[in-house]
Amino acid sequence: ASARETLVGRSPAAQRLRELVTRAAGSPASVLLVGESGSGKALLARTIHALSERARRPFVAVDCAALDDPALEARLFGGIGVHGTAEPGVLEEATGGSLLLHNVAAASPTVQARLARVLRERTMVLPRSG
Repeated sequence: ASARETLVGRSPAAQRLRELVTRAAGSPASVLLVGESGSGKALLARTIHALSERARRPFVAVDCAALDDPALEARLFGGIGVHGTAEPGVLEEATGGSLLLHNVAAASPTVQARLARVLRERTMVLPRSG
């Protein structure tokens, strides 16, 4: 089954959802999926990824609520590892692919602002080793 076929339903709303997913997959824009827990946001994100030109690149998911701020910042943006070398974060790992961030509201305002800036500018300063 194709990625589009994973979305079931024949109602006008289901057809409209498939149209929106197809449009999102064809766009280089960031996509914001909003809904209740368990409503299928992750399925939609994976479907958009699978239908897009990004499908050959990584799909990376992070639950922001599962990490405290220092760990979340390191996971997102990378940091300097125990051996003094730069370790990439998921923003770098997902380059050219897709990144799904669950529960962004659980992150501190500082982390949210930094993330918003990276998404807006589509660039970030990587940590230096040394």
